[in-house]
Amino acid sequence: MTDRGESWGPPYDAVVADATRRGDLVIAAQGVEGDAAYAATNHRILDDAIALGAERREDVSAVLVWDGQSRGAGDLTEAFGSAARDRNLPVVEIRTLL
Repeated sequence: MTDRGESWGPPYDAVVADATRRGDLVIAAQGVEGDAAYAATNHRILDDAIALGAERREDVSAVLVWDGQSRGAGDLTEAFGSAARDRNLPVVEIRTLL
């Protein structure tokens, strides 16, 4: 079962299998479910990106791919952008059409 539509299942499974095979799969929010898991993962992505950027002495940016419209409280894409800005990261927004 997928929460983003059945067409997302096979590509998701393939990416997870490939990351697992390479030893690159990170379980960021173990024991957390739903929106809390997505939020915890977003924070982990930002923290890991900042650490990797510092290690490599490279700049880090966050990228939001969305329609630019907040859905209000609980909008995880908006929260990702806010968390990135809170960490003083530049945020690149790629706008999509609905």
